[in-house]
Amino acid sequence: MAVSKSMTTSSKIILLFLCLFAEKALLAVPAAPNQHTLNQPDGSQFKARQWGDEWNHGWETLDGYSIVRDACSGSWRFATTQAEGKLVATDVLVGSNKLPPPNTPKHLRPVGRALDKIKQRKVDCLHGRTKHQ
Repeated sequence: MAVSKSMTTSSKIILLFLCLFAEKALLAVPAAPNQHTLNQPDGSQFKARQWGDEWNHGWETLDGYSIVRDACSGSWRFATTQAEGKLVATDVLVGSNKLPPPNTPKHLRPVGRALDKIKQRKVDCLHGRTKHQ
């Protein structure tokens, strides 16, 4: 009986440890792959899906081209990556029958320094050094 009780206590301690410390690692929830209708400032609409999780996320067309919202105009544009690896807007608006710029790869995601910054922000938040934005 002593062995059985000891194993039960050990199991409870392990379970408590997992609940306390694994909770922070499980915070990021993947984006639902549902279709959304997004609006351009001129009133036109197109379909898109979210990608990523709460730390690294964005939008892409149903064809798989990454898109971003231009901060100045509020319009949705096809994305490209800048030197640091951040996704930035091209000059091409997204629309129901518009094509991305030539040679635009599908499923662009932040890379390089941009991705490193996202990862560092997550680590800092999970260790209580900053708040999640």
